[in-house]
Amino acid sequence: MATKTERQRRAQKREQNLAKAMSHKDRADALKVFSERTASTNEVADELGLDVRKLGYHVRKLHELGCIEVVDTQRVRGAVETFYCATAMPIVYSDDWDEIPEDRRPALIGEFTQAIIDNVVCSVNAGVLGKDGDFWIGPTPVVTDRQGLKKLVAFHEALNEKALEVQADYAERKANGEAGEPIDIVSAQACFPTSPLSKKH
Repeated sequence: MATKTERQRRAQKREQNLAKAMSHKDRADALKVFSERTASTNEVADELGLDVRKLGYHVRKLHELGCIEVVDTQRVRGAVETFYCATAMPIVYSDDWDEIPEDRRPALIGEFTQAIIDNVVCSVNAGVLGKDGDFWIGPTPVVTDRQGLKKLVAFHEALNEKALEVQADYAERKANGEAGEPIDIVSAQACFPTSPLSKKH
């Protein structure tokens, strides 16, 4: 089983790679498409109105960074077309946020929250979420200062690390034949300052 330090290093590398992926608009737009569905470079280029050769460079970069993976290949008009999808739901720790250009940040936050919403809707429609009491959803309004906010953000990041530890524990129990039936789970945390206007809605 990977140690906590090893998991932290892998997580940090993943976040650094995501920051690099989001540093270019065409790359960020392509990653958004791959996060929504499986697609080829040609399909993404058509959808975004980009030159397929230029986009091909960014798609290769996304693959090198581990942000997308190959899921299929098909022969199209005598050539082999590769289809990709995003490897995981995006996540960026606060320490890496400064590496992402300011004009990319709103779209990235939108993707984070939309991915969570999509998972909630899918789970409810499948009759999974709410079937029993093994879930927790609920906003917790808090009033504090900047120091308190930083402390809360650190708590949430620590919770994400705990989630990875739970997964690692399951993997070890599974290897020993001691685990129960697998359950797909989304552990999502959010902690952010709000505005007086948003509090009224």
